[in-house]
Amino acid sequence: MRVENEYKLYVPDTLADAVWVWLVSEFGPDGSAMRSIDSGPGTSGRGRFTSKVATDRMVDQYFDNDRWQLLHSGNGVRLRSRQVLSDTTDRKHGRKLMQIKINHVDDNALNRGEYKFKTDTLTTDTASTDLRERHFFLGLVAPFHRDSILRVLSLYGVDGDSLHPTLLLDQMRRRIYLYRDTLAFATLRLDEVTARLDDKHHSSHELELELNEIGYTNDDSTGRVEMERISALIKERVVGRWPMLKQDQRPKYLKAWEAMMFPWDCATQEFQESRKKRIRSWSIGGGGAVIVLIVALAVRRNRKRASHQD
Repeated sequence: MRVENEYKLYVPDTLADAVWVWLVSEFGPDGSAMRSIDSGPGTSGRGRFTSKVATDRMVDQYFDNDRWQLLHSGNGVRLRSRQVLSDTTDRKHGRKLMQIKINHVDDNALNRGEYKFKTDTLTTDTASTDLRERHFFLGLVAPFHRDSILRVLSLYGVDGDSLHPTLLLDQMRRRIYLYRDTLAFATLRLDEVTARLDDKHHSSHELELELNEIGYTNDDSTGRVEMERISALIKERVVGRWPMLKQDQRPKYLKAWEAMMFPWDCATQEFQESRKKRIRSWSIGGGGAVIVLIVALAVRRNRKRASHQD
């Protein structure tokens, strides 16, 4: 599990472009903000900051179960597809990953946990004897990672067999990469987020400051404190210029559901019909294959329960 340190600010749509222009002028390659922070007390000799501007598109298909367990817990499971629009030669262009996001990993309210797994293509072979190949969720995980992702989900009380597709989040991401001595240090990103579920949609903007997750995860406590201190200086500069931007640490998955006025119990007839529609749209090989798959998974779970009782 990697640990992410993220600071999230809600940005009104009318201010998004102005905020971005200011961010580039301050923190972009020609900006002075990081040079000022770099020359501040306690930073001398620790490395010079540089930056790079980029634009991505992130499409996140989220998954949950009939109990909406991930929604209620503030956690998330998503299939992320990424396009690096500013540089299609970037090694991350076209990358897909299945990710598990975990809240409350420690005492720091800004920290979340993240697990990443390689992906596979959902099979269209209805004759396959491996039910996982056609499963709405597991069929999208690389075969050599399926047991691992099931084990991780079980740590948080989630049955991977029960997951099905829910919200789709489509994000246009403008970002500024901050480097220290050529090593990734942090990212400032302004996301235009469009959430979709069937015929409903909702758009919003969010500004995030995230410390580099690899460096932050691998560093010792002293190193983390230093990274957090510099992050606080960046936040102070941003909020000082844009005091109307309000902190909102809720995950995007939760924000999208609430913004579209969906009930927390998700038990209305509308939601049951919505779930059926999503399953039909994701099913491979027709309704018969879906029924066979669901029945087979139920039998498998019953056998597991029986073996445990024995």
